Amino acid sequence: MNNEILKLKSSLCDAISKWANDEGANMPGWDEMDTYFGDSLYELMADSAFNVMLAQRDLTIYLREEKIKEP
Repeated sequence: MNNEILKLKSSLCDAISKWANDEGANMPGWDEMDTYFGDSLYELMADSAFNVMLAQRDLTIYLREEKIKEP
């Protein structure tokens, strides 16, 4: 992966961390999860979201190569 894509992933992690610390922590849903949130939670969430982005990129590449109209 090139540096620009890694920066995007890092930015996503930062945004998730900021949201969770500023907004999410004050929402009752956190308590309803009734589980331990480890130090790496936000990084795992960012990794999951980033993998969705990578899958979407792969789909777009495939659709273009096969000349299939993108949704």
